Amino acid sequence: GPVLQPFLIHKLGAKPELNPLLQPPPDDLGREYLKWDMLHSPNTCQSSKDAGNVSWSSGRGEPATFPRVTTIVLYIERQLASIQINAANKDIGVTCGDVIDGIAHFMRRIVTKDEVDTFSPADKKMAVIAYRRHRSTAPGMPGGALPREMIRMDLLGPCSVFGGIQKSDALIQRRCNSDFPCAFELVCIQMPMTQAEIKDLQTRQRAAEEERRRARER
Repeated sequence: GPVLQPFLIHKLGAKPELNPLLQPPPDDLGREYLKWDMLHSPNTCQSSKDAGNVSWSSGRGEPATFPRVTTIVLYIERQLASIQINAANKDIGVTCGDVIDGIAHFMRRIVTKDEVDTFSPADKKMAVIAYRRHRSTAPGMPGGALPREMIRMDLLGPCSVFGGIQKSDALIQRRCNSDFPCAFELVCIQMPMTQAEIKDLQTRQRAAEEERRRARER
């Protein structure tokens, strides 16, 4: 089908449906879903069907929504800025890969003073604790790979794991004061990693770093 712009979706009264791959994991874990600690590169994202040390590839080019759209906007329950995801190829529309890459880019952005000022003292303290932990040598932490400045990822505190994307009319109405049809909620959850998951993550990180090194040498 055609790739639609958000204003046309709104005008037609259409309700885009999310690709199940991007949605939160089902209770029985029977459907394929994505596993990703957003602290790390999108290259470390995995499909639930992949082996432990395999990076997600199948489905990256699938449409993020049905019908396909040129742009979607994500909101987080916390008072962070919205995340606008634009299609890398407007003839194809926003893909699942565009969504993950767009989230990763957003989370690595340096925090502005205006953003910090919207947080309560308790939330600021939580962000500082997260900042220090994320740059530590604790297992599964990126450590010195992160910038010295505070980034948006730090503002999520311990909830650094991608929990899927879902429709949340109440959140969208509260955050943008409208029923914008191409807006969804990014669910961020806290989930401790097992030792096996940490080992698999480190293997994928080394593979990603080797791939970047080879690309620089070409």
